[in-house]
Amino acid sequence: MLRRMIVGAVTLVVINTILYGFVTWLPTFFVKDGRDIVKSMTFTALMTLGAPIGSAIGAYTADYWGRKPTIVGASIAAMALGGLYPFMRSPGALVTTGFLLIIPIYVLVTLLFAIYVPELFPTEVRLRASGICNAIGRSASIVTPWAVVMLFQRYNVEHEIEKINSRRVEMANGGSLVIDSTEALVAVDVNSGRYREQRNAEMTAFNINKEAIKEICRQLRLRDLGGVIVIDFIDMREERHKREIERLLRNNLKDDRAKTKVLRMSQFCMIEMTRQRVKRVLQRRRDGGEVPIALGGCRHKGHRGTSLRAHSKPLIITESK
Repeated sequence: MLRRMIVGAVTLVVINTILYGFVTWLPTFFVKDGRDIVKSMTFTALMTLGAPIGSAIGAYTADYWGRKPTIVGASIAAMALGGLYPFMRSPGALVTTGFLLIIPIYVLVTLLFAIYVPELFPTEVRLRASGICNAIGRSASIVTPWAVVMLFQRYNVEHEIEKINSRRVEMANGGSLVIDSTEALVAVDVNSGRYREQRNAEMTAFNINKEAIKEICRQLRLRDLGGVIVIDFIDMREERHKREIERLLRNNLKDDRAKTKVLRMSQFCMIEMTRQRVKRVLQRRRDGGEVPIALGGCRHKGHRGTSLRAHSKPLIITESK
């Protein structure tokens, strides 16, 4: 009996975590991706149409194919579609993949909650044992937010948010970036800082520039910097090093959702590029005070967006038109 209780509890913990971590947070994911509330709710509604379809498929296939084959098949489909979902770029592909992903999730919900777990136990203890497993499973929706907070603290996410608001970004190798945004363009300056591992000045510059490319591309995505961007690399004399830096920059930008265009490096080791802004820009509120949670209706100086409550330092998220 104990083994059955463990199987039932673990099964329901997993499915409740999926429901809380993906389905419940769908509107928030879309808003964080830069979509307005109307689009967010529309996308969510279209995707969750897969829920009744998945429930119907689960109820039918449980007797036609059997419980375990259906659970295994739905699990494989959910894992495959879940792996594809983050890489969807267009709204149509995003909604379609999400819709298809919701179907096997709710096949599992139907089978696990209504059929598989209750059938683990004899009739005389079925209600009590299923109730205990459900209580343990539901606790996942309580524990998950705390786990998210622990992950934020473990990986120092708030410090990363602070870096987004900082003009200067330190790199792991001792170098640094200085990022200045103006009305006309964004200027990124690469500095050697404390990096002094190579006696050869050319190789020192080349290695710092190589390392800087990863952080530059990361900062472009985090800050959603758009328009004309000028990157001032440390001077290099050898042509092959300049071409390699160009190649590395283009390769690192391939994973960026935004459309980018990179020109060749000039004789002064500067690269001009353009990037389309696609996400929301995180800004520090200058006047202090706590920012309340609001899922829309935030209008300030010609911008629109939502605001976010932070426990320690007030932040506001706005979306540029």
